[in-house]
Amino acid sequence: MISYRFPEEKEFILLFSEKIGDQSIPSLLESGIPLTQNEAKKISVFFWKMIDKAVELQNDEECPWPEGYEFWSEKVLQSITAFLKKSGYERL
Repeated sequence: MISYRFPEEKEFILLFSEKIGDQSIPSLLESGIPLTQNEAKKISVFFWKMIDKAVELQNDEECPWPEGYEFWSEKVLQSITAFLKKSGYERL
């Protein structure tokens, strides 16, 4: 299970899984370890899609959090990286 330092990280991921149209990501992140290699890749691909969407939204709409999309993207990166590392997929 992923560990978040801040509750907003989970909210951020939920928002973007909805905007991207991939509702499987939150359940993958909440599932226990070990992940399969395909699941780890799916999380990695989602993260980069999330970043692309955040950059797009940064120019088009106000972020729901005062710290902004870039700040929360960095926090989520740290949490997802730690989760994948812990799962044995550091190099994906």
